[in-house]
Parts: sequence; C-alpha cells; structure tokens
Amino acid sequence: SGLAVGASRGIAGFDLAEALDRFRGFFKRFGGHAQAVGLTMPVGQIEAFAKEFAALVEGFKLERHRETREDGALV
Repeated sequence: SGLAVGASRGIAGFDLAEALDRFRGFFKRFGGHAQAVGLTMPVGQIEAFAKEFAALVEGFKLERHRETREDGALV
C-alpha cells in the first residue's frame, strides 16, 4: 500500500501532538494528544519528515525528572 502506520508515546514536558501538528502535511492520517499520537504517512515521506522533525526537537531541552526516595538512615 506504500503507507507506514505508527504510534508514539510522549514524555513529560513535550507536547507530542502539538509538535507533530506542524508537520500535518506529511501525514495521510494523524491524531492524538500531548502524550500519545497515531499517524499514517506515505513511505516515501519518512526520510524528509524525520529530518525536519529532528531539526525541531534539536531546539528543545527536555528536562528529565528523577524521583528521589529516602528509605532510611545510612549507617
């Protein structure tokens, strides 16, 4: 069929749907929300999309959150 179908989960601090909406022209189908999306695109568009999306996210600094837990005193 010449179509690629995919889905992605987002990370905290990065609105995946908003970011991908900028590239709507690449997709035959697209939908989702901040933390998850699904899309269908022509296989021939993958390389161009990947290059443009990489340029977009290169500008973002995504802070990774670490959970710290204290279980007790060190001896």
